[in-house]
Amino acid sequence: MFCLPELTDDYAHDGRVVAEFMQQSALPPGIRNNRENFIELAQVFKQLNAPKGELGRASLVWSNRSVTSNDKVYSRYLTEIGDVTEDRDELARQIKSVLTNAAFHNKPVDERTEDGLGRRAQQMIDEVKDLADHDRDRD
Repeated sequence: MFCLPELTDDYAHDGRVVAEFMQQSALPPGIRNNRENFIELAQVFKQLNAPKGELGRASLVWSNRSVTSNDKVYSRYLTEIGDVTEDRDELARQIKSVLTNAAFHNKPVDERTEDGLGRRAQQMIDEVKDLADHDRDRD
């Protein structure tokens, strides 16, 4: 008899379990046990990381205002957007890891983890929105 070793893939997914629309019994235990925490973190993750999420839209407004302003404002924008992107990527990586662990490794999203990461994500979104609304006033 021929046996295959345990097969795994190296596919890096770019989605998440849409727990909002699934029956409780169909959810993996890591989500089922803390469904609301998972959903809250997943929703803020989308606003942080999706191109048309709140952060993406705000950064587009900020970019447009900066490029149509003066050289000083545009230069400051280039410096700051690099920092924002770096911080966003790291935070998104952390959130994605928590969501993946809930979906595939039965590790529930702890309320403290959700609150800490979710709060940091929302703060970042709010900061970029503020920059988009007020950067032109900082000449």
